[in-house]
Amino acid sequence: MTRGRTYQRNGRVRDLVISEDGKLQATVVGGQRYTTRVWRKADDTLQSDCNCPVILNGCKHAVAVVVAYLDMLAKDVHVPVADAEASQQVEPQRDSHEAPHEEPEDGGDSEEYEELPIPRQGTGKRRKSEIDDEKIRKHIEAKSRDELVELLWSLTQRLPEVQEEFCERIALSEGDVGRLIANARKELRKATSEPGWMDYWGGEGYTPDFGRLIRYLDRMIECGQANAVVNLGLEILDRGTELLEQSNDEGETTMAFAKCLPSVFRALTISTLPSVQKLLFAIDAHLIDEFEVIDVAMLKAVFEGNVSRSDWSAVADKLDGRLKSLPSGNEYTHERVSKWLMQALKRAGRDGEILAFHEREARITGNYMPFISLVIEQKRYDDAKRWAAEGIQKANLELGTMNPLISAMCEIARRQREWDVVATHAAREFFDRPSSESFNELVAAADRAGCREAVARLAMEFLETGNPPFSVGAWKDGTYKAICRPDWPLPLPDYLLPVLQFRGNRPHYNVLVDMAIAARSPDDVLRWYDKWCTTDSYFAAGYANKVATAITESHPERALEIYQALVDANLTRAEIPAYELIAAILKRMRPIMKSLDQGWRWNELVTEIRIRYRNRRKFMEILDRLEAGPILQKSNTRK
Repeated sequence: MTRGRTYQRNGRVRDLVISEDGKLQATVVGGQRYTTRVWRKADDTLQSDCNCPVILNGCKHAVAVVVAYLDMLAKDVHVPVADAEASQQVEPQRDSHEAPHEEPEDGGDSEEYEELPIPRQGTGKRRKSEIDDEKIRKHIEAKSRDELVELLWSLTQRLPEVQEEFCERIALSEGDVGRLIANARKELRKATSEPGWMDYWGGEGYTPDFGRLIRYLDRMIECGQANAVVNLGLEILDRGTELLEQSNDEGETTMAFAKCLPSVFRALTISTLPSVQKLLFAIDAHLIDEFEVIDVAMLKAVFEGNVSRSDWSAVADKLDGRLKSLPSGNEYTHERVSKWLMQALKRAGRDGEILAFHEREARITGNYMPFISLVIEQKRYDDAKRWAAEGIQKANLELGTMNPLISAMCEIARRQREWDVVATHAAREFFDRPSSESFNELVAAADRAGCREAVARLAMEFLETGNPPFSVGAWKDGTYKAICRPDWPLPLPDYLLPVLQFRGNRPHYNVLVDMAIAARSPDDVLRWYDKWCTTDSYFAAGYANKVATAITESHPERALEIYQALVDANLTRAEIPAYELIAAILKRMRPIMKSLDQGWRWNELVTEIRIRYRNRRKFMEILDRLEAGPILQKSNTRK
C-alpha cells in the first residue's frame, strides 16, 4: 500500500482511463512500463490484473491506479472513457516465459523511465492465434526431403542452439557420452561460478542461469544415460548448496537452482542402480540440502518405489556404520543421520531394535528425549523417570536440554495422576514467568491436587510482594536444598530444585492489573495501577493506555487524566510514532468528554496543540486526518 501510494505521488501512473465495462486502466512506470487494470466485483471487493512479475491480485501498481483515481475524483478532474480499441490494447498479458523482474523500490526518479517503450502484448497474442502449432506442422509436412535438408542446414548455420543440438545427437550416436557429461559439468561450473544478488533499490541484479544444465541433463535421460545424470547429482547439490550460501537475494537463485533437481530425481527413479543405492542417494541428497530445495514428492517417489524391506534393512546397516564412524563433536550431522536410521529401521520392520538404538544414542549424544518418549509410550513410567533424572543431572544446568526432560517428568506425573507434582510444575512456571495465564493454570492444577485455596493465596501474595513461598540454595557439595513456608502445600522434587531459583523480589503489578482487567474490576485496576506508579512510574507508563481504556465507563474523569498525561509525555517527542499515538489518544478522549458535556474541552485541547506545535508539519497533517472524513465524502466529489 505504501509503495503504491508513493508511485502515485511521484507521478508514475500514466494514461488513466475507464473502459466501457467500468474498469480502471493505466500504465504504471516502474523498472518497466506495466499495464494495470482494476475493477470492482459484485461483492464490492476490488480485483486487479497487471503484467508485472507479481502473480497475485493486488500489486503495488494496482494500488497506485486506485489512489490516482480517487485523487482525480477529489480534485474534480474528468477521468476519460477508453474506446473499445484502446481497451483491447491495454489488456494485460503476462508472458509465461518472461524472466522475473522487479523494479526499484520507491524514491527513484520517475523521469529516467520516460524513454521506455510501451509493450503491445495484444498484437503478439493475435499473431499467435493466426499462426499456431498446427499450421507450422502442416507447413513442414508439405516440404520435400531436399527442402527439409536445406531448411535444417540453414537453421544450423543461423541458430547456434540448433547446431549444438545436432552436435550432441551425432556425439551420442557415435557413443560419445563423455562429451555430453563434460558439457554438463562445464555448464554446472559456469552456472555456480558467481553468486546471485539483487539490488531492488537500483533495479539491478544477477540470477544464475541453470537452463542449459537442465537441457543437458534431460538430453542425457532421453538418450538412456540416466545413470550418468545420477553420478552428477550429488556434485550438482554440493556446488548448488555452496552457491546458495553465498547468494544475496530474496530466493531468486534458490528457485533457479531448484529447477535442476526434478531432472536428477527423475534420472534416479529410472536408473539401473540397485534399490539400496537409490535410497542412499536420496538420503545423502536430503542431508546435503540445507536450503530445502528438494521437493518432498521427489523423495517420496524414490522411497515408495520398488523397494523391499530387505533394501531398507541394508540401508539401516549402512547408516549405522556411518554413525559409528562419525568423529565426535559433529552433533548436527549425527542427529540428522540418526533420524534417517530410525526411518530405515521402521521401514525395514526392525521395530524391536529402535528402543535399543535410542538408548545407545542417549548415552552417546546426551539427547535423552527420543528414548524417553518411546519408554513413556510403552507405559514404563518408572524407567522413564529414571532416564529423565539421569538426563537432567547430565545436562549440567543447560536449560535448553533440561526443560524438555522436566516437561517429560510432568507428563509422567499427569499419566500417573500425581496431581500434586503436576501442580508443582505449574508453580515453577508461574513463579518463574508470572502472568495472568500462568496464575490461572496454577490455580486449576492446585484445585485438582486439593489445595486450591492455599496455593491461590500464596500466589497472590507473591504477585503483591515478589516473595515466593519457598527459596532454594546450592550447598558446597553441589546439592540443592529448599526452605519452604509451613503453609506451602505442594512437594518440591529434587530434579526441580536447580530451576527454582527465582530472580528478584519485586511486586508484579502488571500481572495484577491484567488480572483485574480480565475480571472487569475497574476499582482493582486503579488500585494496582496507582501502587505501581508509586514504585515504578516508568514501567507503569507502558500500561497507561490499557488502564485508561479499562476504566473509561466507570471512572471517565480519571481516564481523561491518564490520557492527558500520555499526551503531555509524548508531545515532547518530535517523531511520527509519537504524533500517531497522540492522535489515537485524542480520538479516544473525544467521546469521553462529550459524555461529560465537555466537548469544548476537546476543541480547546486540539487548538492549543495546533498553535503550540504548528511548525511540526507532519504532526499537523496527522491532526488533519483526525478530523477529516474519507476523500469521497468531500463536497466537490464528482457524482
